[in-house]
Amino acid sequence: MKSSIKQLTLAAVLSLAAASAMADMNAATDTYVGGDLGRANATGIGNSGTAFGAFVGQEWNRSFGVELGYNHFPSANGVSIYSVSVTGFDTLYFDNAKTIGAVGELGGNYSNVSGYGTGVSGVAFSFGAGLRYNLDKNVEGRLMYVRNDLANNTYYSQNAENLITLGVAYHF
Repeated sequence: MKSSIKQLTLAAVLSLAAASAMADMNAATDTYVGGDLGRANATGIGNSGTAFGAFVGQEWNRSFGVELGYNHFPSANGVSIYSVSVTGFDTLYFDNAKTIGAVGELGGNYSNVSGYGTGVSGVAFSFGAGLRYNLDKNVEGRLMYVRNDLANNTYYSQNAENLITLGVAYHF
């Protein structure tokens, strides 16, 4: 398990470095941190409830970027789930001022499910979609749907964590 977390962390650092190297040096870069709270439902396991998370990201403009996130899912029936994800995202804005837009994200996650049989951990896919609203140049609100495939999963549709979250980010 520790080796997988180290591998995911290394992958995140290398992804950020590679993406930064490819970014237009004249474009404004933007680092941000944030958190979210929402509702989660684990298909196949049967637990649902309140989930929370934290994230840090890097944007090259208000449209493209990469994000590293942590989610802690509800514990129920002796099952505990958390995941660490690395995703790339793109925003399609509805206005020229880049105030409100639709977001799509795709990446991978390291998930750990314990208390369900012997426990399972490993790397799997993650994707999501939602809306973001830039309140001003530093504060962003977001409403997201995210689906994290649970690790070592042979029945994708039966073993995934579905999240609907409301979050806020602060841009530096």
